[in-house]
Amino acid sequence: MDIKQYLAIRAERSKNLVIGCGTTPERVMMGTMPGTACSLGSDHHNDFTVDVSSDASPNLTLDFSQSKGSDLLAQGKGHFDKVTFEYLNRGPRNRFSEAEVKGWIEGADTMLKDKSGEILFYNGDSRYRAQARSAMEERGYTVTDVKEDPSTTSPNGHVYCKGKKDDSLTSQFWRLFGG
Repeated sequence: MDIKQYLAIRAERSKNLVIGCGTTPERVMMGTMPGTACSLGSDHHNDFTVDVSSDASPNLTLDFSQSKGSDLLAQGKGHFDKVTFEYLNRGPRNRFSEAEVKGWIEGADTMLKDKSGEILFYNGDSRYRAQARSAMEERGYTVTDVKEDPSTTSPNGHVYCKGKKDDSLTSQFWRLFGG
């Protein structure tokens, strides 16, 4: 399903964009590593998924940092209620830069509906979460750090920061002049 079809089907319902996971994560083959269940335990049946690897069976195979000029941005801009980043990581030797994380948050902000929406940034690396938190705060989001109870989620619990878009003057300023 492409972005136009997803938005048409979900016209009157919540629209969720998931970065870093696919629609059938149980069948993932990332190189030689056999598939494991989605890190959040979701089938993403009602979400639009974007992943850099086609092995994850995303709705769209794309590096989200390169979404400018894509159908995703052209069609999805301002249409989503929530954008979720699921444990993006390239390993300790090929870390993401602060500029990349900031660019993801900027892109997510662009995809959200005006005056509403939230960004969830799941990541076990506290440095990435701090960078995401900072980028969201710069754009006028109210940000909360969350550590879920392992007894109700995964064996280790999920760790993320959640940014809620609001209609404060700071938020309005960033939407108009910040990017």
